[in-house]
Amino acid sequence: MHTAYKENLTMLFGDTSFVVNKPIYRRKEYDRASNITGLANNNKFGTLVSVQVSNDGANYQEIDFLDSAIIDSKISMREQSKDVTGTRTVIFEASNSTNILQLSSSIMYHVAKLGVNFSEEIATMSSYKIVDLFRKLGMPEIYIIPKAHHPTSDMLFYKALPQDWLKKYYYFRDGDADLREI
Repeated sequence: MHTAYKENLTMLFGDTSFVVNKPIYRRKEYDRASNITGLANNNKFGTLVSVQVSNDGANYQEIDFLDSAIIDSKISMREQSKDVTGTRTVIFEASNSTNILQLSSSIMYHVAKLGVNFSEEIATMSSYKIVDLFRKLGMPEIYIIPKAHHPTSDMLFYKALPQDWLKKYYYFRDGDADLREI
């Protein structure tokens, strides 16, 4: 049990997870002639000049390469089509599996995919990007809460989690605690 606590602190502190229960569609556009530096590059296709995602395959919204790295780090994407016109290549991809992505582990995978040194600032940026991306895509959030309760944990969860979710799923010791009293 000690190893489990050491390896997965969510047993003690809780975690947020996202249910990826529908396909994610991504459109990536590369340009071999682009002179833009500092962006993601592909040896075969050139500079990544645009990335867009959709949760329905029709309505795409622009994301940056950091968001795209979130998808690459945790979600299996399959190429659906590729269109090459001159120096430009557009690749359409879609995910094809259901995933439950725990925020804490997603941060670790995202930072590793970026190839940067881990720090508190990088982890914070990554967590904000992950939450923002999956909310944009309409993926349901679930909150993993430890079974052991304490007045302090009750107060922390009350301040951190949506009130409607707490009323529906969070067990208070007296069974019918008024959330305003916490």
